[in-house]
Amino acid sequence: MQSLLPSIVVLSIAAGVSVWLTISRDYRKSDLLSSKNAVTWLSLATGIQIIHFLEEYLTGFPNSLAEVFGLEPMSDAFFLAFNLSWITAWIWSIFNLEKSRFAVFAAWFLAVAGVANGILHPLLALVSTSYFPGLISSSFVGVTCFVLTRKLVAMSSTLK
Repeated sequence: MQSLLPSIVVLSIAAGVSVWLTISRDYRKSDLLSSKNAVTWLSLATGIQIIHFLEEYLTGFPNSLAEVFGLEPMSDAFFLAFNLSWITAWIWSIFNLEKSRFAVFAAWFLAVAGVANGILHPLLALVSTSYFPGLISSSFVGVTCFVLTRKLVAMSSTLK
């Protein structure tokens, strides 16, 4: 279980921020253009995240992350199941963003975690002084998710 600790910390923060953004904003009054822009960027971010996941998996992310923190790696089965579950949720949310609070939460989770990914992978490469699994695609994830964040804000307003 200790091998999951770094991921649990980062993803718990991302989930908490995403819950707050989901419940603190009003998505009922979004105009059609803002919603379509958010769906377009959510689709793009999901596709790039799939590429990022494949890069991580094929280059040994669970092992490299564990090495940086001096822990045992998480199992490949857990890594696959976790990532494939979220990819499924994000694909579902593309079609349900305007209808479901869970879809909004999933989109925010991708946006927040994706921006963190774009920052943390280069830092992990610096710490490990070499290529770190997921580094190449992480900048694309980070930038795309930053734009997704802006589109999600544009399709909502602050609750009063």
